[in-house]
Amino acid sequence: MASITFFLKQPYLDRATPLSARVAVGGTKIKVYTGLRIEPKKWIQAAQFMSYSE
Repeated sequence: MASITFFLKQPYLDRATPLSARVAVGGTKIKVYTGLRIEPKKWIQAAQFMSYSE
């Protein structure tokens, strides 16, 4: 079974930071950069999505 978890590279910054995905398949994990940058204050890690409200 495969799993994908998204997270911010530097969630403590006050500016946009790269969004990464950790892909796990059969006990092997790799990190994939998405090419997207998100402001940490808009990222909700528990739900793994970006909030559009200010």
